[in-house]
Amino acid sequence: WEIRENKDREIWAGTQNEALYRITLTYNNLGIPDLAKTKVERFGAADGLSRGVGNVYTIKGKNYFPGDSAVFTFDNKLKRFIPDTTFGLFPNGGLATESEFVEDQQGKVWIRAGKLIRLATPKPDGSYALDDTKLGSLSEFTIQRIYPEENGIVWFCSTDGLIRYDEK
Repeated sequence: WEIRENKDREIWAGTQNEALYRITLTYNNLGIPDLAKTKVERFGAADGLSRGVGNVYTIKGKNYFPGDSAVFTFDNKLKRFIPDTTFGLFPNGGLATESEFVEDQQGKVWIRAGKLIRLATPKPDGSYALDDTKLGSLSEFTIQRIYPEENGIVWFCSTDGLIRYDEK
Protein backbone atom coordinates (compact mmCIF):
# COMPACT_ATOMS: atom_id res chain seq x y z
CA TRP A 1 0.00 0.00 0.00
CA GLU A 2 2.48 2.64 1.12
CA ILE A 3 6.21 3.07 1.58
CA ARG A 4 7.47 6.08 3.53
CA GLU A 5 10.71 7.26 5.06
CA ASN A 6 10.63 9.38 8.22
CA LYS A 7 13.09 11.94 9.57
CA ASP A 8 15.08 9.14 11.29
CA ARG A 9 15.62 7.45 7.89
CA GLU A 10 13.41 4.53 8.86
CA ILE A 11 11.53 3.05 5.94
CA TRP A 12 8.03 1.77 6.69
CA ALA A 13 6.01 -0.32 4.26
CA GLY A 14 2.31 -1.06 4.73
CA THR A 15 0.43 -4.09 3.49
CA GLN A 16 -3.19 -5.10 2.92
CA ASN A 17 -3.09 -7.72 5.68
CA GLU A 18 -2.77 -5.43 8.74
CA ALA A 19 1.02 -5.80 8.82
CA LEU A 20 3.67 -3.13 8.59
CA TYR A 21 7.34 -3.62 7.90
CA ARG A 22 10.17 -1.44 9.15
CA ILE A 23 13.26 -1.60 6.99
CA THR A 24 16.51 -0.35 8.49
CA LEU A 25 19.17 -0.06 5.84
CA THR A 26 22.83 -0.54 6.68
CA TYR A 27 25.40 1.04 4.37
CA ASN A 28 28.95 0.01 3.57
CA ASN A 29 31.90 2.45 3.65
CA LEU A 30 31.05 3.59 0.08
CA GLY A 31 27.51 4.55 1.07
CA ILE A 32 25.95 1.61 -0.75
CA PRO A 33 23.23 -0.37 1.06
CA ASP A 34 24.53 -3.64 2.49
CA LEU A 35 21.53 -5.95 2.09
CA ALA A 36 23.13 -8.71 4.19
CA LYS A 37 23.12 -6.35 7.19
CA THR A 38 19.79 -4.64 6.45
CA LYS A 39 17.13 -5.36 9.06
CA VAL A 40 13.46 -6.03 8.23
CA GLU A 41 10.95 -6.18 11.10
CA ARG A 42 7.26 -7.12 10.91
CA PHE A 43 4.69 -5.39 13.14
CA GLY A 44 0.94 -5.76 13.53
CA ALA A 45 -1.90 -6.19 16.03
CA ALA A 46 0.32 -7.93 18.60
CA ASP A 47 2.43 -4.75 18.63
CA GLY A 48 -0.51 -2.43 19.34
CA LEU A 49 -1.63 -1.67 15.78
CA SER A 50 -5.34 -2.28 16.18
CA ARG A 51 -7.06 -2.95 12.85
CA GLY A 52 -4.23 -1.46 10.80
CA VAL A 53 -5.13 -0.59 7.24
CA GLY A 54 -1.68 -0.66 5.63
CA ASN A 55 -1.25 3.05 5.06
CA VAL A 56 1.65 5.13 6.32
CA TYR A 57 1.51 8.93 6.27
CA THR A 58 4.48 11.18 7.01
CA ILE A 59 3.71 14.61 8.45
CA LYS A 60 6.57 16.88 9.55
CA GLY A 61 8.93 13.90 9.31
CA LYS A 62 6.86 11.72 11.66
CA ASN A 63 4.99 8.62 10.54
CA TYR A 64 1.29 8.08 11.30
CA PHE A 65 -0.39 4.72 10.87
CA PRO A 66 -4.20 4.59 10.61
CA GLY A 67 -6.32 1.79 12.03
CA ASP A 68 -10.04 1.73 11.34
CA SER A 69 -11.01 4.11 14.18
CA ALA A 70 -7.71 5.53 15.40
CA VAL A 71 -4.35 6.80 14.25
CA PHE A 72 -1.14 5.43 15.74
CA THR A 73 2.51 6.38 15.97
CA PHE A 74 5.35 4.00 16.72
CA ASP A 75 7.28 4.25 19.98
CA ASN A 76 10.81 3.01 19.30
CA LYS A 77 11.61 2.52 22.99
CA LEU A 78 8.55 0.36 23.63
CA LYS A 79 8.62 -1.15 20.11
CA ARG A 80 4.86 -0.68 20.05
CA PHE A 81 2.23 1.38 18.28
CA ILE A 82 0.46 3.87 20.50
CA PRO A 83 -2.76 5.78 19.79
CA ASP A 84 -2.10 9.35 18.72
CA THR A 85 -4.57 12.25 18.89
CA THR A 86 -2.48 14.89 17.07
CA PHE A 87 -5.19 15.03 14.41
CA GLY A 88 -8.11 14.39 16.74
CA LEU A 89 -10.29 11.37 17.30
CA PHE A 90 -12.13 9.34 14.69
CA PRO A 91 -15.04 7.82 16.63
CA ASN A 92 -17.03 6.95 13.50
CA GLY A 93 -14.17 4.95 12.04
CA GLY A 94 -13.97 4.90 8.28
CA LEU A 95 -10.19 5.00 8.01
CA ALA A 96 -10.28 1.43 6.67
CA THR A 97 -12.47 2.42 3.72
CA GLU A 98 -11.11 5.87 2.87
CA SER A 99 -8.06 7.50 4.38
CA GLU A 100 -5.63 10.12 3.24
CA PHE A 101 -3.40 12.50 5.20
CA VAL A 102 -1.58 15.10 3.10
CA GLU A 103 0.55 17.98 4.33
CA ASP A 104 0.58 21.07 2.12
CA GLN A 105 3.32 23.69 1.71
CA GLN A 106 1.89 25.81 4.56
CA GLY A 107 1.91 22.86 6.97
CA LYS A 108 -1.85 22.32 6.85
CA VAL A 109 -2.90 18.68 6.88
CA TRP A 110 -5.82 17.63 4.70
CA ILE A 111 -7.45 14.51 6.12
CA ARG A 112 -9.97 12.08 4.72
CA ALA A 113 -11.29 9.50 7.21
CA GLY A 114 -14.30 7.61 5.89
CA LYS A 115 -16.87 10.30 5.13
CA LEU A 116 -15.11 12.88 7.31
CA ILE A 117 -12.95 15.54 5.69
CA ARG A 118 -10.87 17.39 8.27
CA LEU A 119 -8.51 20.30 7.85
CA ALA A 120 -5.76 20.53 10.48
CA THR A 121 -4.17 23.98 10.59
CA PRO A 122 -0.91 24.35 12.54
CA LYS A 123 -0.93 26.55 15.63
CA PRO A 124 2.13 28.35 17.05
CA ASP A 125 2.44 25.81 19.90
CA GLY A 126 2.90 22.93 17.42
CA SER A 127 -0.61 21.52 17.81
CA TYR A 128 -3.36 21.81 15.20
CA ALA A 129 -6.71 23.57 14.99
CA LEU A 130 -9.13 20.97 13.62
CA ASP A 131 -12.02 21.91 11.34
CA ASP A 132 -14.54 19.26 10.26
CA THR A 133 -17.02 21.71 8.73
CA LYS A 134 -15.08 23.62 6.08
CA LEU A 135 -15.18 20.79 3.53
CA GLY A 136 -18.38 19.07 4.64
CA SER A 137 -19.98 19.49 1.22
CA LEU A 138 -17.49 16.92 -0.12
CA SER A 139 -18.31 14.26 2.46
CA GLU A 140 -20.47 12.09 0.18
CA PHE A 141 -17.82 11.79 -2.52
CA THR A 142 -15.52 8.77 -2.50
CA ILE A 143 -12.14 10.50 -2.30
CA GLN A 144 -8.98 8.49 -2.89
CA ARG A 145 -6.31 11.18 -3.18
CA ILE A 146 -5.81 14.78 -2.13
CA TYR A 147 -3.31 16.96 -3.95
CA PRO A 148 -2.59 20.48 -2.60
CA GLU A 149 -0.80 22.89 -4.92
CA GLU A 150 1.57 25.65 -3.79
CA ASN A 151 -0.93 28.31 -4.92
CA GLY A 152 -3.58 27.22 -2.38
CA ILE A 153 -5.69 25.17 -4.78
CA VAL A 154 -6.43 21.66 -3.55
CA TRP A 155 -7.50 18.83 -5.83
CA PHE A 156 -9.65 15.97 -4.56
CA CYS A 157 -9.58 12.85 -6.74
CA SER A 158 -12.89 11.07 -6.43
CA THR A 159 -14.68 8.25 -8.20
CA ASP A 160 -17.03 10.93 -9.58
CA GLY A 161 -14.25 13.05 -11.04
CA LEU A 162 -11.74 15.68 -10.08
CA ILE A 163 -12.84 18.34 -7.58
CA ARG A 164 -11.05 21.69 -7.39
CA TYR A 165 -11.08 23.59 -4.11
CA ASP A 166 -9.73 27.13 -3.80
CA GLU A 167 -9.26 28.35 -0.23
CA LYS A 168 -9.40 32.00 -1.31
